[in-house]
Amino acid sequence: MRAKSFVLFLIFFVGCCTNVKVTKMYELYFDKETYDMFNAGVNAYQTQQFQKSDSILTLVINKSKDKFSASMPVEFNPYFYRASNNIELNKYQEALDDLKKVVSDTTTNTDILVVKTEAFKMLKQYDSAIIICNKLLTLKIDSSIVLSQRGICYYQKKELEKACADFTLCKKLSSKDYSFLNKFMKDCQ
Repeated sequence: MRAKSFVLFLIFFVGCCTNVKVTKMYELYFDKETYDMFNAGVNAYQTQQFQKSDSILTLVINKSKDKFSASMPVEFNPYFYRASNNIELNKYQEALDDLKKVVSDTTTNTDILVVKTEAFKMLKQYDSAIIICNKLLTLKIDSSIVLSQRGICYYQKKELEKACADFTLCKKLSSKDYSFLNKFMKDCQ
């Protein structure tokens, strides 16, 4: 009993004498000013101010890139947000280059995979885009979006049977407006 009391006293004593500093997650990568800039860049992206977002996120990257580590979560990674932003600015190769610096699990993170798919599709690297679409279809996401993208890639490769199958299934699975596919489906029987 005395040993248990002594251990409890020791834990209490050490706890009182130890100066514990709570570190916020973002402090591992940014100082407060840079974190605020990062949030401003993300907000600019989310409000479709793509040029502004690009400028701000580039400043954040230049200011903090030496603090990035392999354990950095994607939600704090300015390269991920700049890659997504680059898609909107038609800078597809730059998006892929930025995604090389996103060290999260790029095999299961659907946000990363969707950005990569769009970049490969727009760069006319259809086989790469199709491979990623196939991976996305094994994950739990809206498959109608992925089917429409894969179908477009097949269409561009002149694989009309596969494209038409994807377009048809896409429209069947979703109540969303996929009328943009009609221009591709004109060649379907």
